[in-house]
Amino acid sequence: YMAAGLTDLFGDVPYFEAGMGKNEIYTPKYDTQVEIYADMVDQLKIQMEVLKGANSADAYPGQDPMYNNDLDKWVRFANSFRLRLAMRARFVQDTKSKYEGIIKECLGQPLIEEIDQNAGIEHADSENWELHNPWYNKTKDYQAGTFQFSVSKKFVDWLVSTSDPRLQALVSPNPKGEYVGLPNGLVDIEIGKFTRSQFSVPGDLMLRPDQPLYIMCASEIWFLRAEAALLVPGAGGDPAVLYQKGIEKGMERWGI
Repeated sequence: YMAAGLTDLFGDVPYFEAGMGKNEIYTPKYDTQVEIYADMVDQLKIQMEVLKGANSADAYPGQDPMYNNDLDKWVRFANSFRLRLAMRARFVQDTKSKYEGIIKECLGQPLIEEIDQNAGIEHADSENWELHNPWYNKTKDYQAGTFQFSVSKKFVDWLVSTSDPRLQALVSPNPKGEYVGLPNGLVDIEIGKFTRSQFSVPGDLMLRPDQPLYIMCASEIWFLRAEAALLVPGAGGDPAVLYQKGIEKGMERWGI
């Protein structure tokens, strides 16, 4: 998952020799993004088969902060992640047919479909701050007057203009009771011209101490399925129905 983020950001990066300092490889070679994607989708397929035949009792009880040793959910996550990668890689013409085949493979395997299958790190409302949602700990700074995060103007304006019911769940109004986002992309000098207290901050729901931090959700997978139905020959399904399902799961995630 981390390697995918790196290659998406930077293209060619160390991959096959990365993290091998214990083997005295201190200057790992750079691998091409094409090679990295190909290996990731292959490895995920192998790992799925291992998980399908594994016994969760052989793992370490209580040590899985994402799925609590539920191997079915791990298989769904691995396959959903593989679908995400294949949907991106299909744009490379030289490997288009290969990845379209992988997409159809993924659609035939279990995927993240419901919000209780969302991949995320669980947190707890505990006296131990290390178990908190890290955004909750930022809230303490806000209460002291040093909160450094405002909500984006583009985000707030879109939610307001479309009457999106998630607005009140995701954004807190400013002291005047208004939903006002801070303009994006400002350099420090320009930010200094604004009074942060007049802008909205993330909503209480996002800042709860026990709020999970999600890395892959059912809504994204339904959207990927809709895109595949629309653009990948033989993928099957009604794009409109699948897309609507993604919207529903996105709302459901926040209790809307």
